[in-house]
Amino acid sequence: MVETEQLVRWLNDSGEAEAAQLSKSCSLNWIWVTLASELGGDRDWDIWDVNIEAPATILKLVRANGSVVGKTIEDALRELAEAGGSASLRDARWVPKPAPAQTSSEPEITEVTRREIVDRLGPRDWAGRLQEDDFLSRLYDLNALPSEDKRFQTAAGDIWQHRVNNNDGEGDWVFYDRRFNLLRGADEDFLRFLCETVHPVVRPDTAEALELVGLYNEQLHSDGWELVRSSEISGRPVFRAQQRTREAEIFDEPTGWPRVDRQTGELRLRLREASTEEQFQSVGHLCREALISVAQAVYDRQRYPPLDGIEPSGTDAKRMLDAYLSVELAGGDHAAARKHAKAAFDLANELQHKRTAIFRDAALCAEAALSVIRIVAIVSGRRERSGLD
Repeated sequence: MVETEQLVRWLNDSGEAEAAQLSKSCSLNWIWVTLASELGGDRDWDIWDVNIEAPATILKLVRANGSVVGKTIEDALRELAEAGGSASLRDARWVPKPAPAQTSSEPEITEVTRREIVDRLGPRDWAGRLQEDDFLSRLYDLNALPSEDKRFQTAAGDIWQHRVNNNDGEGDWVFYDRRFNLLRGADEDFLRFLCETVHPVVRPDTAEALELVGLYNEQLHSDGWELVRSSEISGRPVFRAQQRTREAEIFDEPTGWPRVDRQTGELRLRLREASTEEQFQSVGHLCREALISVAQAVYDRQRYPPLDGIEPSGTDAKRMLDAYLSVELAGGDHAAARKHAKAAFDLANELQHKRTAIFRDAALCAEAALSVIRIVAIVSGRRERSGLD
């Protein structure tokens, strides 16, 4: 449909200099209404409405009694829209023009972090159980965004045709689409998109949503952001983004063991959100699972035979870590570190069965488990001096 530049040229050519000057500050938001057919004929045409988005000063002027400039602009729009014979303007409405969002010149969330999140999402469907156009409509006015396909007037028709009707292109197309600018745009837009991917309407499986939040937070951590639970809908969590409180923590980066990193990210999230005895107990369960995962990551039966001669099962983190640390931290000088690992597992095991668990219990358990994971990461060579620089 008609763009602002066309309107300005038409008004200038018609000798309406004042109307042309005012139109430069306006935006046109065309809204398709319906398809009309000629009674008894074979001619069809589209019926449109248009919102003329204008700054407050211009709105005041065109709404003033006796002002004809607004009518001049509306008449010009009608002539231009109906010039081709295939469209008709039903209604033109003057509305306030949204103020541009104030964003910092340099986003805090780097393109490196954003691309890592996109890569880590992999085959997961960012739109969850929704169609992609329905998902995006929760965040954007697709009828106000341009189409990349000349057959359609707006992004709404374009996206429906290619992603819903035809299922064209790659699944991660939205992250590279200039209309949404998710890789290089404002932090707020990117974070809002991430929060929407784990909204209960989009992703009703709470376990899956928590796994994604852990993945996001693992990457957002270095840029000072995180997603946290803000409320609930039907017992399912709703998340919002917030800037992290910077803490002095040595070797806080991921270990490089995907399962361990995912579980520690979820552990931190659960601890932050826990408020009931059952939720505090679940922190103990996560601590135990994280310790089992790190034990499985480093244990090698040939290199680390069990100290008591009993073959450890796949979930016997105590025996696996004891055997591992007894070789890698051999000698009396490291006895305390070995005891610490065993004590952390005992603490986690006790907490998940403690019916009177409180925050202090869960926090102590989490600190013990995370410290053991960091000890094992250091011993295994996954923590180097460069991590402190």
